[in-house]
Amino acid sequence: MTSRKPFLFAFFIAVMLAGRTPVFATPNDTLTAIEFQGGDAISRSRLEAAIKSRVGEPYDAQVVQDDLKSLSELARNVEARRAPYQNGVKLIFVLVPYPKVRDIAIVGNSKLTTKRLLATIPVKKGETLEADSIAKTREKILEDYRGAGLTKTSARIETIENDDGTVNLQVFIDEGERLKIKDVKIEGAKSLSNFRLRWDMDNKGSWLFFKNYFDEATFKEDLQKITRMYLSYGYFSVDVHPGEFIYDQDKKEVTPVIVVNEGPRFTIRNVKVDGATYFGPAEVQAPFAKLAGKPFDADDVAAAIEKVQSLYYDEGFLMTLISEDYQLDKPAAALDLVVNVKERQRVRVGKVIIDRNPYPTDQEMGFFTRFYSKIAPPVKDEAIKEEVLLKPGDVYSKEKERETVERLDRLGIFDSVKAHSEPTGDESVRDMVLTVEEGVTGNVIFGVGYGDESGIYGFGSYTERNLFGEARDLRANVLVGQRTTAANIGYFDRHWGANGESLAVDLFKEDFTRRGYDESQAGARAEIGKPLDEYLTAYFRARVGYVWLDETEDGLSEEMNNYGVAAGRIRLVQDSRDSQVWPTKGLYRAGGVEAGYAGGPLVNATGQYQIYKTLKDSWIYALNTEAGLSPFKAEQYGITERFFLGGTDDLRGFAFRGAGPMDGKDHDVSVGGSTKLLIQNELRYTILDNLGLGQGKTPLNGLVFADMGMLGRDPLQVGTPRASVGTGFRVDMRHVNVGVDLAAPVLKQDTDRTQWFHFKVGSKF
Repeated sequence: MTSRKPFLFAFFIAVMLAGRTPVFATPNDTLTAIEFQGGDAISRSRLEAAIKSRVGEPYDAQVVQDDLKSLSELARNVEARRAPYQNGVKLIFVLVPYPKVRDIAIVGNSKLTTKRLLATIPVKKGETLEADSIAKTREKILEDYRGAGLTKTSARIETIENDDGTVNLQVFIDEGERLKIKDVKIEGAKSLSNFRLRWDMDNKGSWLFFKNYFDEATFKEDLQKITRMYLSYGYFSVDVHPGEFIYDQDKKEVTPVIVVNEGPRFTIRNVKVDGATYFGPAEVQAPFAKLAGKPFDADDVAAAIEKVQSLYYDEGFLMTLISEDYQLDKPAAALDLVVNVKERQRVRVGKVIIDRNPYPTDQEMGFFTRFYSKIAPPVKDEAIKEEVLLKPGDVYSKEKERETVERLDRLGIFDSVKAHSEPTGDESVRDMVLTVEEGVTGNVIFGVGYGDESGIYGFGSYTERNLFGEARDLRANVLVGQRTTAANIGYFDRHWGANGESLAVDLFKEDFTRRGYDESQAGARAEIGKPLDEYLTAYFRARVGYVWLDETEDGLSEEMNNYGVAAGRIRLVQDSRDSQVWPTKGLYRAGGVEAGYAGGPLVNATGQYQIYKTLKDSWIYALNTEAGLSPFKAEQYGITERFFLGGTDDLRGFAFRGAGPMDGKDHDVSVGGSTKLLIQNELRYTILDNLGLGQGKTPLNGLVFADMGMLGRDPLQVGTPRASVGTGFRVDMRHVNVGVDLAAPVLKQDTDRTQWFHFKVGSKF
């Protein structure tokens, strides 16, 4: 019995411990909070974007280690702590920020000034010295010296810590010696021209007053650039290497030699898409249909993949990954292209966050700025969100994100508008972040120009695009020209009504010198726009005014009497174009009826139809059709309400109002008509890609066109057809769009006034 007692005692203890096990249960390891301490200078969104740990997920030590590694790029030192919190775990990241730079000293430089070096290096006085700041500063200094031909320059950077936690940087430079490039020879290049290969190279030959100096590091980069260029055109066996350089030691000159062995250009044999299930095979394969059987071109492949990616992104599948594999058959100089689609769940919009630049305080502003800020304070968040097409809970469509950026950019309030999505704790939800940089919203402009109707003119305008911080427009314009004097003041509220209605009000006074008579108008217009769906809007306009007419030539058969104007108009507009300046696809349709009194009973029906289609290699076909009809003969109502034909924005090849019915006694005087048809066909193409003029868009485009028009004096009278052909170009800059057309009439009448040169600014078509 005695020998069994220890066993029984141990058994008893084990049973007691087993019964008490729930008291020592593992605590809940779910993350209930994430806190950042010491990183006040870094935004919360930036910190959260750097870590993978998420509230609601289990605490994972390996993930936390990865988070520490990521955060170490943002702070000098990072530690992680955990603490119980709300029946779970709070994860605390303690950050020691990088120091700020108090001073920068540069010694040893004689060829490049200290001022120039300080202006180009990425580190500035008063800024934070981050982990890679020293390496980037050193590389930038060496890059500047290489650009000056001092390729043997070396740089050493030391940091000196101050008592207040800041640091001083000391840069020591040894400038070395440089060797001038006489020329660069490329041997063996047949398929790509030497000019094209040299264009992106950093090492270039010297000529006249332009001297270039050899740099070994950039020469190696040039070899890689040439290799990448050949690979982008499907030369997958290409070999690019240095040849035997030609030296002239006396003149300290060198001619680098590059040898290219091109090899064959590979052809795309087959294209296969793997992993796509959300969309039909034909829909996903369509962008690649034209690639099979053709020589490889990286730009064509990238464009096709981008179309597939947009297909997913526009439907909210933001996490979908698309990559390509090339299966090379070198003996056959062919490849099979495999497009891999890794689909993820659809993402919806969480919050809409507006990130904006800080507005100066009253102490930082002068008297006039403080006064004017009462009229045009910073645009309100509510006014910005009214232009946002994505709302919380919507499918996160990249297309609507792009359209939102375009809508905000068109307001003319911001210097830049960017949008991106940010992850949240829920993988199926992302916040939309709008980063806006507010610019000057009010401006006064004076200038000169030329127009068909006004001749040479001078103008002055005042515009405020952010009245009372509501993104409302107030505009006042004065124009004085050879044939026109005009003044206008207008107000536009994009969101005047509770359901998105807009309101535009104008007061105007205009004087025109026409052929055979002078014309003056004064009055007011008010128009309400009501959106019916995403692309369709109804407009209701009322206008009143008075017209004064005065004959300047005796014996006109047309009676020139003064008259009042009072009319109302309803108009429907459907606009799905991707741009209002240079559309590449989409449709524009408009139709309306105006009725009232203008020297007689007035009823005018008008319609417009535009369509844009992108053809092969970025060629665009554009069709514009306009029609107008009145049930009354032209002489029964005022001349200002009739239809006319000819001019820069009308039938090109003819002068402004230079085609159609003329006065019975003076054939130089246009009297307009009651029936009009205008058809414009254009084939548009790119001349030059981005030159920095049009916000990253193509700024210079060309076109060829064929115009046809008819104008009848009476209702449903077709009139004699007129036609013209020509060519032109468009320049798209940020605030100015310029067009020049050269046109030749091919169908005309003896009484028509022709015009071969047309110039316009801010064209509607």
